[in-house]
Amino acid sequence: MPQEIVKKCRAGFTMTEMSIVLALIGVVLSTVWAVAAKVSEQQKSNDAYNQLGIIVENILTLKHSQGKSFSSTSWNVITDDMIKADAIPQTFLSKTTSTKANSPWKPDGFIVSEKYDGAAQKGAFRIVFEDPTPAGCVALILRATSCEAGQMACPYKVHTKNGSQSKDPDATKGWATMTTKQAADLCDENTESSSSVGFDYYL
Repeated sequence: MPQEIVKKCRAGFTMTEMSIVLALIGVVLSTVWAVAAKVSEQQKSNDAYNQLGIIVENILTLKHSQGKSFSSTSWNVITDDMIKADAIPQTFLSKTTSTKANSPWKPDGFIVSEKYDGAAQKGAFRIVFEDPTPAGCVALILRATSCEAGQMACPYKVHTKNGSQSKDPDATKGWATMTTKQAADLCDENTESSSSVGFDYYL
């Protein structure tokens, strides 16, 4: 075999070729990571929506079967009471304490509160998910408000930033006017130290 061919066979990848290969691997890995992150976030949003629906129905069923309303004049946390009453299923409970529940985004980050709304003369309860991602917050708001305002199990108010920012359904069109931009504007109010998405319901 000629000496020139032997040298070429032994040369392997040049530094330039190796750089190109590594760059391509980096592009592939970053694409895979981005897709996986999107799928994971979508799953968390789905889990939150399912959790919301199950627990809202359970609380409504519980209170109606008891024939009782809520009486607190200000928002009072009742997560522990709802756990004891089996309104919050075991699958959502905290692994560290029996008095709290998890949200898809934060351990112990699911909160239920109750209040008597004097203006509406109705008992009301609030469900809050702490520390949602911006995308998760928007997705949950859009799905939770895809209902006819005024119906049972449809929220009468949506809020973020631990309740300091809120939105009511349109007086005539209900939640039909809720847009992705409006949901994003609500979620953009969240900060690192004060981040949540919540929904208020009447009994």
